Amino acid sequence: MNRNEWVALAFTLVGAGGTYFVTQKPLWSLAALGVGLLIMLCLFLFDRPKEVALPRQTEVSDSFKQTMENVGNPTVIVYPPTQSPPVPTTHTAQAKHVPPVVECVRTRTIRVIPSGRDGNALSESTIIDSHDPKAVAAYFRNIPAEGTDDHPDIYGVQAQIVYKDTSDNEIQDVPKGIWLDSSGIQTHLLLNQTEGLILMLLVDDKELRAPYRGHYKTFAIGQIATIEVCLTSHNSGRNRVLLRKTFRWIDEDGQIDAIMLPP
Repeated sequence: MNRNEWVALAFTLVGAGGTYFVTQKPLWSLAALGVGLLIMLCLFLFDRPKEVALPRQTEVSDSFKQTMENVGNPTVIVYPPTQSPPVPTTHTAQAKHVPPVVECVRTRTIRVIPSGRDGNALSESTIIDSHDPKAVAAYFRNIPAEGTDDHPDIYGVQAQIVYKDTSDNEIQDVPKGIWLDSSGIQTHLLLNQTEGLILMLLVDDKELRAPYRGHYKTFAIGQIATIEVCLTSHNSGRNRVLLRKTFRWIDEDGQIDAIMLPP
């Protein structure tokens, strides 16, 4: 007999016991009632229906929820961080454009003679002759700058020369001075090249002259204290100041000299 049949029998006995009790048959009623209750007690204690194990609703819900959230979205997998190799950088070599650097490297007292095709230039004399005029020349050089890939040659270099007395008053000026071995009023300073600028002439050991475009400006002995030089260039059609330099002038005992002063 299965469980349902036992349940039916128990209810039948309980019902029969109640019927016997109403019909004044206590013995039968008690027997039927006792057996029915006993069967029901056994069913309750020893024959409980087995529980069916169902999947956890939470897990199903969570899985379903995660699946729905990932619909249409790409799956992102995060891996442990690793050290990536450095990205190589490419340095494009570019030539640095720097302004020219000009320095005055020395002054000298020399003797000069006319030179050039028309004799309108002055050059240093290689033969010592007391009749040749003395000259004081300042020498300027195009100096290469460190750390640069390109250093320009300098073209069209001109010199303005200003003569001052002991009170720092201007006496005279030469707008465009005369360069050694040049028939014009300008010169070129190529890289590492040095050119001499005539500051003053001493003729016959008594007359000071500043050459100027085929002419001279004359000064008395002891009149000049300092000489100022300003070099300019005309590279690429632009005027540029290259250097300003001041010299202390000496003209004693028939000797002439110029000494560079600190900037």
